Amino acid sequence: MRKLFWLLVVVLIVVLAVMFFSKSNDTQIVINGSVSDEGIEAGMAMVDSVEVFTLNSMPIQVKIVIRGNLADGCTELGEINQSIEENIIAIEMRTVREDAICTQTLVPFSKTIALEGVDDLKAGDYVVIVNGVEDHFTLEMDSES
Repeated sequence: MRKLFWLLVVVLIVVLAVMFFSKSNDTQIVINGSVSDEGIEAGMAMVDSVEVFTLNSMPIQVKIVIRGNLADGCTELGEINQSIEENIIAIEMRTVREDAICTQTLVPFSKTIALEGVDDLKAGDYVVIVNGVEDHFTLEMDSES
């Protein structure tokens, strides 16, 4: 009986060790709906509206108010990347989410950001696109004037 007890103890220890070490090697990173080594999931923010405001100042300043929803209570806004090509200003708003149990309801957000690189813009019409949602604005004069 004693040998059986110790045999079961050894088997249990081996099983627990295998479970522990295999779990630590299964971590991965998910980008665009995938999972990361830290258990963090990355994605794109759900944007509902974009409003552009030009401030009467020299140099000209352009602010953008972005409104949308986060997928759940564990999702937060992540990186915001911007690029300007001709008269199109593209902004990518990412999200990050920890792998956890959380509320499964949409969480509204409103984020105001200042456009970068507007010091060199020329007079004209511009389109701002944030995750596929766009708004337009017009510069009456060159920014550097």
